[in-house]
Amino acid sequence: MNSGGKVLIIDDEIGPRESLRMIIKDKYPVKTAPNALEGLKLLSEDDFSVVLLDLRMPHMDGITALQEIKRICPDSEVLIVTAYASVDTARKAIQYGAFDYLMKPFDRNDVIKVVERGMHKRKKAKELKQEHAELKELIDERTKELMITERMRKELFENANDGIIIMNTDAVILDLNLRACELMGYAKEELKGEKITTFEAEESKYLWKDRMVRLLNGEQLLFETEYYTKSGNKVSIEISAKAIEVDGRMTIQSFYRDITEKKRLQAQLFHSQKMESIGTLAGGLAHDFNNILTAVLGHADMILATEQLSTGALESLQVIESSARQASQVVAQLLSFARRGGNEFNPLRVNEVIENTLAMVSKLILPRIIIKKKLDATIVPIMGNATQIGQVVMNLVINARDAMPNGGEIDISTGLVNVKPGSLPNSGLQGGPGFHADIKEGQFIVIRISDTGTGIAEEHLPHIFEPFYTTKEKGKGTGLGLAASYGIVKDHGGEITVYSKAGFGTIVAIYLPVPK
Repeated sequence: MNSGGKVLIIDDEIGPRESLRMIIKDKYPVKTAPNALEGLKLLSEDDFSVVLLDLRMPHMDGITALQEIKRICPDSEVLIVTAYASVDTARKAIQYGAFDYLMKPFDRNDVIKVVERGMHKRKKAKELKQEHAELKELIDERTKELMITERMRKELFENANDGIIIMNTDAVILDLNLRACELMGYAKEELKGEKITTFEAEESKYLWKDRMVRLLNGEQLLFETEYYTKSGNKVSIEISAKAIEVDGRMTIQSFYRDITEKKRLQAQLFHSQKMESIGTLAGGLAHDFNNILTAVLGHADMILATEQLSTGALESLQVIESSARQASQVVAQLLSFARRGGNEFNPLRVNEVIENTLAMVSKLILPRIIIKKKLDATIVPIMGNATQIGQVVMNLVINARDAMPNGGEIDISTGLVNVKPGSLPNSGLQGGPGFHADIKEGQFIVIRISDTGTGIAEEHLPHIFEPFYTTKEKGKGTGLGLAASYGIVKDHGGEITVYSKAGFGTIVAIYLPVPK
């Protein structure tokens, strides 16, 4: 017996029902039902590959029975059994899902053939359904994997430490991640569709065309440039870029890294090394000049001690002596910058030093300059040289006065700050550039001196502590005041920072360590 499937015969007439059963039973397992309700009950309990259904039965017509069979067992193949008079109804039944019909009376071979076709069709349908199920499972699995991969790609893209920008060959931004938005200071919607060159510093824009040609020729580029953020600040960017073909279209993938802090630290290290070199040179020069000036002053004193000098010669010698002594003061300032003059440190109160210094210089700056003080009375004494700290305050106040030829305001404050490793509290003008410093961790007394003067142009800031560098008119400054102040503060183990913006004034902060 073929075990390919089972057959159900539903017919209210016992004769045709039994005839069909006898024809089929040797080929396939077969069950019979005398009416549609019994047949539907058997279908709900067992799986039948082929159902032979008589169209003319009491209680339920053949079309309704066919629809119920398809509802209960949609995979079963239904073969309509009909008399000649009901052929039109049988053909209509095929429209409702029957696969064929048999005409009464039956021919044994026709019955076997049509049942076998039904079995074959059911088998193929079952195999196809199985294949579809397996294919769907495979598709679902691959879809799930792709969704996981896409989510992972999106997470990696959006949460990368570096900014990632995808653009076309016209430099128009197609997509970018969150870090790129943070770096530029814009929302993603504000940047998409914009040209990246819109944000690049003017002096670098002309390089874009050359970079694009190199990228499209297959070269991978690594370069530095500067961009303006939404707030107007300039940031230094390191960009790694490569052209990639996606669906036949060339796109530029670029990674953006903010190196503003790195560049600042490099500049600071370079400046520190330069200042050390200048200090060594200044110390050597001061030593040599001291020897020369000692000889000049010594011989001038001996000549002045004689009484055989004409009035003209005496006056000339006095000019020589006076000039030599002024030169010795310049040398003393050079030595102070180079930190080679011997210093005697004693406990001192910073507020007292400031008060005493202001008492001396007040006549030089009043009344056109207003001085405001906010001195913290709780700050503790420190170890230092009161004369030298006073000289630093005097130099800075005089510089502030000179920056306000039409009058203005000088604010002087003191306080205690706790400094963390690698950074100083920001005491700068909003948006203003400055000369920064890094300082070791600890407690420091900070002296802040700010003015409302002309400020310092950005290009001058890196040089302000160099000896003989001055922005004042010729004959109005030696360029040693800030250099000497820098040397004194360094000699006290402290740091000095300057924040300034042309037209908006200057803030100088001096950090002096508190003894542990």
